[in-house]
Amino acid sequence: MVNILNFNFDLIGALTILAPVITALLVSFSLGWLIHFVYQKSFRGVVYNQAFSVSLAVLTILTTLITLAISSNIALSLGMVGALSIVRYRTAIKDPADIIFLFWAVASGITIGAQLPYLAVAGSIMVIFMLWIALRACPQLVTFP
Repeated sequence: MVNILNFNFDLIGALTILAPVITALLVSFSLGWLIHFVYQKSFRGVVYNQAFSVSLAVLTILTTLITLAISSNIALSLGMVGALSIVRYRTAIKDPADIIFLFWAVASGITIGAQLPYLAVAGSIMVIFMLWIALRACPQLVTFP
């Protein structure tokens, strides 16, 4: 234990607490950029929006942060669900494929925040595989490359 400015600071204890959080944020950062990359390479719409693509990566990290914050407190988690349920999102989703990427980013963030990063990675692999199969089976139904 180190005494810094009359505060007792336990470095090992702090690192023990922060290690899972840092790991979760690094995994969500990596999966967020994977989602961004897949969206960027698969977009075949009329107007590509770089801000939407980057927001998918950031959404994964933010969802992880929220899940990490509310996972230890049931009252806080119920309050957060109630608060988020009244938010009205005004941005119209023009391409149904964009909804897939939004849910993918949110689901990855939630699973990583719930300390299940292997589930997020396996789910991401399955989503990429499913998008690839959908293109090969019905190219006229999907807008992915």
